[in-house]
Amino acid sequence: MAAAEEAAAAGLPALPSLEPVLETAWSKVIDYMRRGLASAYAQLRKLSATPLENDQRARLRLAASSLAQGSDALTILREFLDEAGAVPSLGRIEPAISAALTVWEPALRQRGIVIARRSEGQMPQVLFHPEALHIAVYQILRNAFECMPRGGILSVRFVPDPSQDYACVILSDTGSGFSREALARLPEPFVSTKPGHLGLGLALARRILGRWGGELTAANNDKGGAAITLRFAAGQGEPPPLPAGNQTLNT
Repeated sequence: MAAAEEAAAAGLPALPSLEPVLETAWSKVIDYMRRGLASAYAQLRKLSATPLENDQRARLRLAASSLAQGSDALTILREFLDEAGAVPSLGRIEPAISAALTVWEPALRQRGIVIARRSEGQMPQVLFHPEALHIAVYQILRNAFECMPRGGILSVRFVPDPSQDYACVILSDTGSGFSREALARLPEPFVSTKPGHLGLGLALARRILGRWGGELTAANNDKGGAAITLRFAAGQGEPPPLPAGNQTLNT
């Protein structure tokens, strides 16, 4: 049974979660650690099926949430340490991005966050790997979710390049935006301005895009909030330099 199904059966919170999707040569250690977390989660699931007081069930949910976060952190770490990553192929990026959004939609809607999609032209097929893309987009959506605790708008724009050499997906929000320190240290792994965070989110997403000849850039919107631009290559080579007007993509 998948983690999400187990959570539902146990009455635990069904927040979006990352499942293990990639195998690597050194994954045995991480998988060993994951098994320990899975065993602890299974025991909590059994406990949740017994009569519990409200405060006991609340503590159980907190424990389950911590275990889920630990399991997700191991999945993220495994992907980050895999230098080569899964081999990408050409495909349509719109359905892949929409699939990642669908996972988050219930949580976003519950928080009062509206998703606004907009296509600005015919998108070419681009290089990506679906499972790795899911992990990269997960990091971005998690940041947007956390930065809009009282609701807001998550804008998703699909912007093709006229030359058809690459295509951009721009995700912007109406949250608090990036601090100056966060923007300056974005490429650095294991650095976070948020307490309790591993500090791999956007650094991992940038690394994943880079494996496919793409690029990730981050900026603050002029009217507030953050914007992440994912640029995907439409061929096997490196994409051309970012246009001089790149900042207009982040508004």
